[in-house]
Amino acid sequence: MIPSRVAYQWNWLNSGSGSVQHTYPVPPVPALVRIAAGDHPRDAGERAFNRIRTPSRGS
Repeated sequence: MIPSRVAYQWNWLNSGSGSVQHTYPVPPVPALVRIAAGDHPRDAGERAFNRIRTPSRGS
């Protein structure tokens, strides 16, 4: 068994709102726009691969 603790109760996207309070000023950070995934078939001489993209706004 590996000891662990929950630091913050995260939610799935669009399942509710979440907010983290800080006791110090936090600079602006990029905002996640969407999560996209795609299968890329094999081209001649190459291996097939999958890709997950997480584009953000403000980065």
